[in-house]
Amino acid sequence: MTVADARLNLLAGGGGTGGLGLYMYVTDGSDTVADVVEQGYFDNGATTNTGIRDKLRVGDLIFIIQPGSQTVQDPLKQIVDVGLTVVTEVTSAGVINCANDFMGATVSYTA
Repeated sequence: MTVADARLNLLAGGGGTGGLGLYMYVTDGSDTVADVVEQGYFDNGATTNTGIRDKLRVGDLIFIIQPGSQTVQDPLKQIVDVGLTVVTEVTSAGVINCANDFMGATVSYTA
């Protein structure tokens, strides 16, 4: 599990404005959509403090993209899977929990 704040991008709303946010998260390729929706992936409140706990709010939607083979020139040349999740809890300890992938799609794309 290699969470990176830089791979979580705000697409609309959110950003501390009080409204819900729509985000896109691109994994490093080794983490699957199923990994991302596991409880505490973005921040487990104990051993990690990714800074993401200060961004996400309950109800925020996150599109998840798992790329395949990547190059510096073309990081999304291949998409292995996509998902959509919703933040269900951000605890006072900083644990971020998400719902299971409710999009339930499996996608394979190669440019």
